[in-house]
Order: sequence, then C-alpha cells, then structure tokens
Amino acid sequence: MVEGVSGMSTWGVDSETGVLRDVLLCPPDNYDWLPLNAVARANIASGARPDPQAVRREFRELEDALEGAGVRRHYLTPEPHLGYQVYARDSSQMTPWGPMVTHMFKPERQGEYAPVIHFYQALGCPIWRYANHGHVEGGDIAIIRPGLLAIGHTGTRTDLDGARQLAGWFAAEGWEVRLVPLDEHFLHLDVVFCMVNDRLAVGCTQVLDPDFVAWLSGHGIALLDTSYREVMDLSCNLLALGNDRVISALHSARLNAALRAEGITVLDPDLRVITRGGGGAHCLTMPLRRDAAQKSFEGTRSAPDPRRRSRSGESVARTRRLIRAGEAGAVNQSLTWRDLPATARWASTRAPFRKPAPCARVLVSTSAPPTASPPCATPMDAWRCCATRPARSSAPSSASGAARAGGPCTRPGPRPSRPIWRSPSRTGSSCP
Repeated sequence: MVEGVSGMSTWGVDSETGVLRDVLLCPPDNYDWLPLNAVARANIASGARPDPQAVRREFRELEDALEGAGVRRHYLTPEPHLGYQVYARDSSQMTPWGPMVTHMFKPERQGEYAPVIHFYQALGCPIWRYANHGHVEGGDIAIIRPGLLAIGHTGTRTDLDGARQLAGWFAAEGWEVRLVPLDEHFLHLDVVFCMVNDRLAVGCTQVLDPDFVAWLSGHGIALLDTSYREVMDLSCNLLALGNDRVISALHSARLNAALRAEGITVLDPDLRVITRGGGGAHCLTMPLRRDAAQKSFEGTRSAPDPRRRSRSGESVARTRRLIRAGEAGAVNQSLTWRDLPATARWASTRAPFRKPAPCARVLVSTSAPPTASPPCATPMDAWRCCATRPARSSAPSSASGAARAGGPCTRPGPRPSRPIWRSPSRTGSSCP
C-alpha cells in the first residue's frame, strides 16, 4: 500500500512508473545459467558459461544505478541451491495492499517462496495473498497504473488458473484487469513489454497480441516498438524509476537512443552476462515502495470499435514464424509489411523521427491500412496525431511544400516540444 494515500500502509506500489523508493534484490552469490528459458538454453548450448566475477561486477553496476537514483536497496538471503534467485521479480509481487507470494512453475525455482516469506516477515510487512491455484510469476504481472492491471499467461510459467485467481483479487478491489496471451518461448510478459512512464511503454508489436496493443492505446499508452532480436537480448526488460527515468541495459543501444530521444533519462549498467540467463533490470528487481501515481486518467479510454475483431490467432501465427526464424539462426529485425497485423504496420513503415533512434513510436489505435488516417478516438490519440500537424491546404498532395502549408492544428490540449513524424501518404488526411 502506498505511503501518503489515505488508509494505506508504508509498503506497496500502485503503478509501474511511480517514483521508486525501495527495491528488493538478491545477491548473485549462487548465480548460474539454468536451462529454464529459450535465451538461457541457447547460451548453454553454445558452450558458454557465466563468469562469476563478471556477474558480480554487473550486479554492482545495477546497485550503483539504483543508489544514484536515490533508491533504497533491500536483500533476500541467497540460498546455494537456488541459482535463479537473483531474479527477485518472480517470487513475489508487491501490490497496493501488500505483497503477494507467487506460485512458481519450475521445480528449480519453487523453493524461492521460503526466503521471500522470511524477508517480508523480518520487514514487518504483512503478506496480502498467497497464490495457491495454478501458477503465477511476478514477471507476468504489470501494474500499469492505479486501477489498471495486465497479466501475461503462457500456459506454463503463468497459467490461466493462476492468472484468473490474481485477476479476481484485483477485480474485487475495483481494478480493470487484462489477461495477455503469450507464447511460452517468451517466458514472461516483461520480456516483451514494460512501462516507461505513465504514457509510454516499450514492447514488441510483432509478438504482442494486437488486441492488447489496442487496449493500451485506448488507455492513452503509446509504444516504442522493438524487434524480435532485441526481445531475445532482453532490451524490453527495463525498470522504470519514475520522473521519466529508467534503468536499461547498456547493450540495448538502439532502444536507449530512442528513449533518450523521447526525453527519458536512461541509466545503463552493463548487464550482458546476466541477461544471457534470461532476465534484465526488470527481472532483477521487485519494487517494494513507490510514490502514489497520479490518478488523472479518467476519460482517456476510447469506446470499443464494433468493427474490430480479435486477431489472437494472427498474433500466434506471427509469433511462431519468428520463433522458427530465430531457431534457424536467421532472425530479421522485422517481418515483411504484409506479415504484420494492421496495428503493427505503422511501426514497419515509419522512418525514425530523430537520429540515431530507429525505434518508431507506434500509433496503434487504428486497424486501417497505412494510407488511412488514424482516428482520434481518445484525447491522447488526438494529441499525437493533431498537436503539431499543420492545417491542410487545397494544394495536391504531390506538391509536398504546399501540402504542409498553413497554421498549426487548433485541437485543444498540450503540445509536444518537437514535431511528430508522419507518413507522406497521410499528409492529406484530416482528423475525424
């Protein structure tokens, strides 16, 4: 429960993006790569092994980044037989009402429940819930903002029974919960999606369920798109610190440049060895206390589009193509335009709006082809597509200079500090 909110206790979080004050870590004393996920299995199969000195050095860099951000660190007691205990995200989940102890799927990790229970008892923090139906792991839980929760489920690490039990607890408190299907190849939701601030996230639209992407857009959340290759490098697995700051691994150079172009402060410790085990900054940390998020999001959700149908099957097929390409050693940065659903086509056809940031900010609120203008169904959509668009002239679109003549858009609302890139094919469109 969040400090400073009436009726709440000291420990708790109500979002992924409030200012981080306290975090739970586990020293990597017994860290080793275990064949529990696709990333670790590939590295083990190559014959590589983690260098303990490099692991300790990288963990110290993470600690230094947290200290520099003013975050207090708390530690689990490492157990010699728990090689992945360093990924403290998965064994528990802090909520607005206290911690929940998860029920992990892999036998190699199921013993992590005991040290985390002992930690919360020593902290004097009452445990809110114990997961006891199916399996649920912390990496699949995204507390997006107050009243809004997303839970990934692959059928293994988090299954439907575990996801539905957790969803029921939050729904009973009045929260809206979205269950997000994933292929087990991607392990957890935080491998393909993480929040940056209250209006921006990073995610891979090639593998995320298009309905989930549209749901995020309906709540005013834009995506910085990442490639499958970056997903497998754990680039999406970043930690939001609040106040437009994140911790993102040094090797995620392309994404870090895009985040900085968006005005985000990026602290970038070197985590190359640790991420090769299947987890990055987000997996290594469990926030214990964040400042209360601003509850100013009422009215941002758009009305459902009756023309939009579910495309989960399309997402699954696309994911399987990516997996086959990765296993064959021929992973491309993106598939062809026609391989992507309409909600992801903006990312595949857009150029970078500022070098050296090739990641595209995705306009995901429309299912129309790229020749159509995205609807301004929500205030945030109108803000993005209209805030800096010049008024339209009567000149033909082929005359590029004349087509952009005129004054600025008169739609109300805040205006970004810099122009937003738009396709030349959309210069003649207008806001509905």
